[in-house]
Amino acid sequence: MAFMGMMFVGIFLVIIIAAVVIYLLIGLVLLIIGLVGVLRNSSKAKKYAEWAQAQPAPVPPYKNKKAPYIVLGIGIGMWALFGVLVSAASIYSSVSYQNSMNSRNMYECVLYGDLTAAQELIDAGASPDGGSTTDADMYAAAEPGDDSVLFSMCQRDVYEEDEALLKKIEFLLDNGADIEWRVYTHEPGYPDHSGSPKQYFQRTDRCGMTPLMAAASAGRVETVKLLLKHGADVNAVTYSGKNALMYAADSFKGERSAETVRVLLMAGIDPRARDNFGQNVWAYAEWADNDAVKKALNEEVTWYTEDFKQ
Repeated sequence: MAFMGMMFVGIFLVIIIAAVVIYLLIGLVLLIIGLVGVLRNSSKAKKYAEWAQAQPAPVPPYKNKKAPYIVLGIGIGMWALFGVLVSAASIYSSVSYQNSMNSRNMYECVLYGDLTAAQELIDAGASPDGGSTTDADMYAAAEPGDDSVLFSMCQRDVYEEDEALLKKIEFLLDNGADIEWRVYTHEPGYPDHSGSPKQYFQRTDRCGMTPLMAAASAGRVETVKLLLKHGADVNAVTYSGKNALMYAADSFKGERSAETVRVLLMAGIDPRARDNFGQNVWAYAEWADNDAVKKALNEEVTWYTEDFKQ
């Protein structure tokens, strides 16, 4: 259905473009024909005037043909109408764009890199913890448990972190965004937040996840460093007891996961921690079959015994 819809839209656009081209070509042809006719009229009138002066008696004035002027006027009118329509469309588009710019919320401003507009919103009373959707309230913080703008920026799954993305995150942090914002579907104590290891690995649960955990899960090494620099709690855990190290271990990001593990360990995260299902970071790395993370753990966690791998 989607393909058929796109095909019909494409056909419609082709028809519109063809109609515009034909319209302009007709206008151009009429303009040329009219202009040629007017020039010929002018040439004939000049020759007639020279002939009339040579006559011994007055002669009737030369009668210009009206048709060339009418054709020329139609050609000019068609192109002028096209110009007016294009100008009107351009003005409408500019006004609409400006209105949309003026009505963008915190998420849209940060997402598109318009930090000046985002700052203006904050100065006008908007929360830096706005919701992460295009229809979120311009001034209110996100609903408890929903993704905040900061959380959304930290979990974006990009292969390379560019300077612009880190600048967006730092902007939010500098303006007071909650670095420990938690997303959740269920409150702490929900039955699914604990149980057997098999139960846990069969479900995806991010209740209580923080921006640091989101960045670790996405293999966002520089974002993790930036959050730690701004004081993120490295040992925070979800409502299921999962920490950022465990998220990095089962993130399927290869060397990026391994580097994230190293950064978290250097920042003092507890590699002995176990979640509410009894699983430690090694269990997560085993479950994800993440050899790069297991290698990093073997290199960095020199104190471990075989019990660590149980």
